[in-house]
Amino acid sequence: MFRFYRAVPLSGLAGLLWLAPVHAQTLQVSDLQIARRVDISAYEPAAGATVGPDGVVYFIGASQSAIYRLATDDTITLVVANIGRFPAGRSDLKLGRDSLLYALKTDTYPAEVTRVALDGTVQPLLATIDDGGTGNAGGLDFDHQGNVYTSDNKNYISVVTPAGQVSQIPIGIPDVDEIERGIDDSLYFTGNDANSPSITRLDHTGATSTFVTIPGKNAAAMALDFVTNTLYAVAEHSNEVLRVRDANGNGSIEPSTEVEVVLTDTAPRDIAYGPSASGSGYSIYAIDDSSIFELSGLATWDRDLGPHIDDDHDGYCESGADQNADGDCLDGGEDTLDGDCNDADPAFFPGAAEICDGIDNDCDGTADEDFPTLGDGCSSGVGACENTGFMVCSSDQLGVECDAVAGTPTAEICGNSEDEDCDGAVDECSGGGAGGAGGTGGAGGTGGMPEYDGGGIEADGGIAKKKISNDGCNCNLTSRRQPPVSWLIGLAAVGLIRRRRRYR
Repeated sequence: MFRFYRAVPLSGLAGLLWLAPVHAQTLQVSDLQIARRVDISAYEPAAGATVGPDGVVYFIGASQSAIYRLATDDTITLVVANIGRFPAGRSDLKLGRDSLLYALKTDTYPAEVTRVALDGTVQPLLATIDDGGTGNAGGLDFDHQGNVYTSDNKNYISVVTPAGQVSQIPIGIPDVDEIERGIDDSLYFTGNDANSPSITRLDHTGATSTFVTIPGKNAAAMALDFVTNTLYAVAEHSNEVLRVRDANGNGSIEPSTEVEVVLTDTAPRDIAYGPSASGSGYSIYAIDDSSIFELSGLATWDRDLGPHIDDDHDGYCESGADQNADGDCLDGGEDTLDGDCNDADPAFFPGAAEICDGIDNDCDGTADEDFPTLGDGCSSGVGACENTGFMVCSSDQLGVECDAVAGTPTAEICGNSEDEDCDGAVDECSGGGAGGAGGTGGAGGTGGMPEYDGGGIEADGGIAKKKISNDGCNCNLTSRRQPPVSWLIGLAAVGLIRRRRRYR
């Protein structure tokens, strides 16, 4: 529980102050947390608030005539001052898809749709609407096309296009003070009747229906959690923040079971939905005259506006095809079986080119079906360099390739029937040849190793060198020069003649 105090003068005792409790805000749910409370009492009275995509909060303050910026580090700076008044405390402030701040300035008649850039530059007047008088609060929000829906003291809602053209949608409820966008371009709105217990829903066809009736609460400002389609609302009569959700999915709200008190002892002038200041998840921001509360704990929104809105502008919604190219599938005949399977990315839609990425690009229920060999076994390299792998998506995602990487070749080793140098041949060693004659002292080698020229034998000065391949011996074979045979025969004949003469 958060309890704050304000200095209040004691009656009859000038100059003396006492600390009086301002509020004792109590969180009633366990799935949300009061992440921070920022004092804005120096800028009161405050009015509408909105949240940017970076978690920065913009709010109307200074007697509702200036816009301020609350950063995620709790610093407050002026955006623009003295731009007119947005009276009655409940006037909406919204950030458009063009990054401009929109509000309905009702201190003039007719009321002006005012736009301000985030740097404080006031934009040209977009349009004026007949709001029935001055000094009234004005509800305001957008549809997916950027059209502004706004109203005040009339029984219709004015629709202002981005070009400034104005039309009306009759609703039968006078003096609308709050308008909040819902799923599929629906709108929620409340009147200013202090005894009004209902929130009314307007669908894309212009038909209205009672969304919920909460006796004794008088719902005022609202904000929608788009992830869960849960509506948060301020209950003025009971000083509470409520949340309304269709928990059982039957399309209707049962107040006794589907309306829950979130925060007590506060009646914010406005609440807003946006990214958390911490950068993690989304939050509900509640603003009153003295404080801005951040209630964190919501899931991050992916900007999905509903199954009938073409969020990624590729011509398809989750529910079907946008046949008239108006950015939605809310028209007759546009609910088809050809729904967008990923409405957050324009590369995915029925009929898109299927690329090899493990994702169903063409929304036919199967990923990568155009690549039948994906996942098959494969190999790369030959011999000792061969490695196995699988067919995977190529780097350009237009085909498949083997993910195996060939090994590194090494020197060939003979005799082991392996292809170490990975050239496709095994044991491609050089042949030894017949060898040369080494004289009578040694026959030529039968197959020397390749490190010896001449096929494995070398005669040098009567020395025959031969590589013996069968036992690995690298031997030197020595031979002497021998006299020719004819000379020996002659010498023997001379000796025989001499012997015969001796015996005569």
